[in-house]
Formats: sequence, C-alpha cells, structure tokens
Amino acid sequence: MGIKRTDSGNQTFVARNMVAMACKAAVVQAIDSVFSDVSDMDALAENVKISKSLGFDGMGCIHPRQINVIHKYFAPGVEEIEKANTAGLPLITIQGLKAKAEAICEIPERVELEDEIVGVENGLMEPL
Repeated sequence: MGIKRTDSGNQTFVARNMVAMACKAAVVQAIDSVFSDVSDMDALAENVKISKSLGFDGMGCIHPRQINVIHKYFAPGVEEIEKANTAGLPLITIQGLKAKAEAICEIPERVELEDEIVGVENGLMEPL
C-alpha cells in the first residue's frame, strides 16, 4: 500500500483486529506480527498492550531483547493471579508461565493444546 509504518501501528489496526477475531472464531491461538524497531522497547511495550487488548494470545519477535517486554505484557496480571489464587485451584505451568487452572480455563482453547502443558504442580491436575 505504500504506507510507512509508525510505532503506533494504526496503519494495520483493522487488519490486526480482523486476524484476532478470526482466530478466536476458529478457536486457534492468535499470534500478532512482529514489531520491527528492535531499539525502541517503549514503543514495543505500547504495541504489545494494544495487541493484547485486541485479543491476541502472543506476539512474534525478531530480536531476543524483545522477549522480556512481550512476556511482561502477555503474562497474567496481578488481578488475574489474585482471582485464580482465591479460587484455590492447582498451579500449572504453561510455556514457562505459572497460572492457576481458573485463569487457563477462561481460555479453553489453550487447555486443549496438550503439548503446551509442560508441568503440573501440587498433584491436583493431570496433563490432558
């Protein structure tokens, strides 16, 4: 289209939104495209927040320095963790992130992907 991409990503907002909705409708993980400016972690963080708010489950990256920023914003927030903790459910590890079962059950398509379950703690749950 000949449009210069900016840090805000507004040029691709509609397309990204459509991809996220189509993935949710098809019950597949929605993974957002990469953020190409590997030197601007603040702009990446803002882009990741938008990505998560659109319903994406993750985001691609093109440089190792982007991983921590992406993980930080896609990891469950304090409110989500507290809600799960008060439910008294077992703790499981998915893709290296610990979460209570309730937090995972809110997104059942992730639970169906058995190969993502890499550990079970407390002996209260079994992998699918």
